[in-house]
Order: sequence, then C-alpha cells, then structure tokens
Amino acid sequence: DSVKVPLICSLTLQKMKYPGRTVFCKHFACFDIYNFILLNSQAKLPKWQCPICKASAYKFEIDCIMNSL
Repeated sequence: DSVKVPLICSLTLQKMKYPGRTVFCKHFACFDIYNFILLNSQAKLPKWQCPICKASAYKFEIDCIMNSL
C-alpha cells in the first residue's frame, strides 16, 4: 500500500521550503508553513485554517520526511 502526496505547495504552486501541517490535521499532505504564515500575516482577513482540511492553524509541525526530499 502506498500514499501519494504532492511536493508542490497548494498555496504557492512552488516546491515547499518548510513542508508541514497543523497538529490537528489528519491528512499526510503538506503545505509550506513559511508561506502560509507570510500570506496570512499580510491578509486583511487572515484565515488561520489549514488550506487542505480547514483545521485550526495555530500550532504546526514540520514533516521531516517531506523536508528531506
């Protein structure tokens, strides 16, 4: 059995510098945490939710496996 996860960030459509997810996410897919924080901190109405599953996004974890690719 295998799981396919994209190496490209769904927010920026670029290779992720800091791939991760919130600690509340149940999925394996990652987004770029750096760009997520940057985009939300500059937004007039920031959405501090996972862009994949909409879980609360105030506590993150870096995916060490994805980070090494």
